[in-house]
Amino acid sequence: MPLFADYEPQRHGAPTPTGLATRPATRDDLPVLAAMRAARDEMPVEAAAAVFLRQFASAEAGLALVLVAALGDAPVGYGVVAQLAMPGLPEGWYLSGVVVAPAHRRQGIGACLTRGRLDWVAARDRRAYYFTNERNRVSIDLHTRSGFRELVRDLQVPGITFSNGVGLLFGVDVPAPSGA
Repeated sequence: MPLFADYEPQRHGAPTPTGLATRPATRDDLPVLAAMRAARDEMPVEAAAAVFLRQFASAEAGLALVLVAALGDAPVGYGVVAQLAMPGLPEGWYLSGVVVAPAHRRQGIGACLTRGRLDWVAARDRRAYYFTNERNRVSIDLHTRSGFRELVRDLQVPGITFSNGVGLLFGVDVPAPSGA
């Protein structure tokens, strides 16, 4: 699976599948999520599983969410949001790691995962961030449709390499949840 999905803004996909639901990931999802991440990042499944186990621990501490998009019980995508405090970045909630299985792309699943994570942040804060490589046009378009705007170009993040591109930081003001 390539690191970035093919950028084809003129191509429209199928409607969002009937029965698609988003929910917090559980440890039962680990084999499928690890396989998706391993394929995308070209890493061993065991290493991908270790990443999810760390994210699950953060989620249990209230510092993250791993959100799954599922058809029935079968995960077809996931996205992560986590609280970050790192030099050079504003402290806050960061969306990351949206991955949709290739057979289910261009069906609005990435947008559902983004909305779900922003709803989760809305119960905790009024601002959300994400960063990406300038070459990841699919992610930039997805997040721009959700209101994200570029804040920093040529972003430097400790431990992150923006291979063959420039790092970009985006932010969005998250509306308060209804009834708040």
